[in-house]
Amino acid sequence: MVALLWWGDDEMSTLLKIVLTAYFVLAGMVDNVLKPLLLGRGVEAPMLVILIGAIGGMATAGIAGLFIGAVLLAVGYTIFADWVASGEAALQAKADAAEATPALDG
Repeated sequence: MVALLWWGDDEMSTLLKIVLTAYFVLAGMVDNVLKPLLLGRGVEAPMLVILIGAIGGMATAGIAGLFIGAVLLAVGYTIFADWVASGEAALQAKADAAEATPALDG
């Protein structure tokens, strides 16, 4: 965007180009910090999962995919983690039930 701003039409003044360049650079740096923090707020998924979802979503669907990818990957991770935890709880319940019942001597 900045390159297009500088090498595009010469209808803009140099001062306006400098101001817009500074704005784009500042917005990009703030975006790199705030996006993972805001997308990861209140989610039990690790920040790396959120970051990978945001990058993958942006690569496939652009700006909308930035948010959709992170949300879908976080929801998928949470569902998978709950599924694994419920399977472990079921195995633990079976093991506890096996210990509680006395073995029959045959």
